[in-house]
Amino acid sequence: MNNSGKSIFSLKNIFKLFIFNESPVGGHLWYLGALLYVLLIVFVIDKLNCRRVLYWIIPVFLVLDLIFGKYAIVIFNREFPYILVRNFLCVGIPYFCLGTLIREKKIRKNISKRVLEFMIMIFALTGICERFILVNYRMNATRDHYISTTFLAIAVFLYVLKSNWKNERLSKIGREYSTWLYIIHPIFITVFAFITKKIGIYSLYSYVGPIVIYIVSLLFLILLKKIKLERYI
Repeated sequence: MNNSGKSIFSLKNIFKLFIFNESPVGGHLWYLGALLYVLLIVFVIDKLNCRRVLYWIIPVFLVLDLIFGKYAIVIFNREFPYILVRNFLCVGIPYFCLGTLIREKKIRKNISKRVLEFMIMIFALTGICERFILVNYRMNATRDHYISTTFLAIAVFLYVLKSNWKNERLSKIGREYSTWLYIIHPIFITVFAFITKKIGIYSLYSYVGPIVIYIVSLLFLILLKKIKLERYI
């Protein structure tokens, strides 16, 4: 085994993988281990018939994410490794349980679309304000989630469910390509960043990068699927 292989399977990386879901292969793949842990935890909890315990601790995990994540510099005047909170506990469990709560309680039926539109606008603005303040005072930690992030995500999710949109093409993308889109998109991020820097258009590309990466990744997967299908015809 070469040195790179040894570094990937070092005791430190294995510890990070099993405790914090940090993948040694690709940082963005942390969610695979987190999802597995969440499903196992929920399975055990349901067997014990105490799902409510998970629901009650949702705010605890979300607050821990903020304290040791985005607001760590504000509170502790230092930044912690983001894997301490970007894992099955502080992200996986609370967001999985929020989703099941929305489904079980059918919350969307009790909130009008107009109210949800207002909530989306408000939480988007407060999120921008949070970022502006933290950046302005040089206290913007690496972690992604602001206080407004969870509320905005819930409002957007409820709004989409309330709208009951039916688009077969979008549904197909979600069903067939969403997982692999997430897995392979960093490859194209690296490639396009290198190319655009070399030809001097990186500043322009930075404005449309996410859209370009999404489209190219999706087209790659569609082409790959087509090639695989043709091999079996």
